[in-house]
Amino acid sequence: MSSLRLATAANVRAFQDLTNALSTIQGKWAASIDGEALEDEIGRFRVWAGNLGALQKGHSSLDYRLRDSPVLSNNALKLLHELEHNLNESCAVVSGVRLPYEAQDTAAEPEQDDNDDGFYSEDEDDEDEGEPRSELKVRFEDILDIIDNLYKLSVRIRTPTIRSRSLKASSYTQKDPETGVDVLSTYAEQDWKHVQELLSHLRRQFPENDEIDQDFLVGRLSKAITLRRRNFKYWKRRKFKMLYYCRLPNLTAQIVTSWALRLMRNQLMLVQLSLQKGLS
Repeated sequence: MSSLRLATAANVRAFQDLTNALSTIQGKWAASIDGEALEDEIGRFRVWAGNLGALQKGHSSLDYRLRDSPVLSNNALKLLHELEHNLNESCAVVSGVRLPYEAQDTAAEPEQDDNDDGFYSEDEDDEDEGEPRSELKVRFEDILDIIDNLYKLSVRIRTPTIRSRSLKASSYTQKDPETGVDVLSTYAEQDWKHVQELLSHLRRQFPENDEIDQDFLVGRLSKAITLRRRNFKYWKRRKFKMLYYCRLPNLTAQIVTSWALRLMRNQLMLVQLSLQKGLS
C-alpha cells in the first residue's frame, strides 16, 4: 500500500547520491551535468512530493489518495521508477563505476582493416558532423521530462472525479432474489443489440462504408451504457442506504418508546389484576 511512498523516498536518496558524486568526484564526465540545474530539479521534485503527500503515511498520503484509481497509481509509479533508473545510471557514470555509452563505443571500436576501401567512412563522417550528445546530457533531459510529466499528472490527481467510488460503482451487481442472476449483466446484452441496430440504421445512407468493422465501436459504446447503468444503480442504492442510517436514531427512539409504553401498560394490568384478586 506504500509503494508510491517508497518509490519517492528512493528518488530522494538517488538525487542525494548524484549530488554527492558531483561535489566530491571531479571527473571529466561530471561537467556534463549542471549542478545548479540539478538543484532546481531537486527542488521541483520535493515540491511535487510535498504538495501531494508522496512521502506521508496514513490518510494524507498519495497512496491513500490513489487507492481507488489504479491507473493513475500505476502511471505515477512508472514515472518514479524511470526517474530512479536515470538518476542511478547518471550517478554510476559520474562516480566512475562505468563509462558512458559514447565512451564504450569508442573503446570497443575495432581497428580498421588495411584493405578497407573507405566506402562507408564518408557517410559515417557526414553523420557525425553534428555535435555529439553525451549519455549524461540525454539522461538529464529525461529527468526534466519525467518531472514535467509528474507535474502534469498531479493536475489529474487533484481532479475530484478520481476520488469517487468509481471502482465500487463499476463492480456493483444487482442480483435477482429469486434466480440469483445479475440483472445488469443481462442489460449488457440488450445494450449491445441496441447500439448495433442504431449504428446500422445511421449508416444506411453510407453504403460504401458497410465493410468497416463496427465491433470495436459497438463494444465501446455498449460498455459505456452498461457502466452508466451500474453507476446510477449504485448511487441510488447508496442514497437509500444513507437515508436509512440517518433515520436509524429516530427509529430506535420510537422503538424504545413504544417498548417502554407497552411494558408500563402490562405492569398496570398486573397491578389491576392483583387488586381485583385482593378485593375478592
